[in-house]
Amino acid sequence: MSYAKDREDEWLLNQFTEDFKGYAVELGAVDGTFISCTKLLEEKGWDVLCIEPNPRHQEALRRDRKRVLTCACLDKPDLPRTMWEPTG
Repeated sequence: MSYAKDREDEWLLNQFTEDFKGYAVELGAVDGTFISCTKLLEEKGWDVLCIEPNPRHQEALRRDRKRVLTCACLDKPDLPRTMWEPTG
């Protein structure tokens, strides 16, 4: 069962032998399931690191995935390091 929007997870798994166990990183993992390109890989035995900065997704992400890192990946090191939470 694919979790990815366009079945990218199934395509990736088809590039390797069925018993292959790899490593993957998902940036912007959200809740770990919705449009996830790596959840299926993790279910197949891959070691996956999920990175998500938004605090509202942390509970679901940590409940459903094995390795979670709460941080943001920026291309400019001097940007503020806070997570904007919309109001209203």
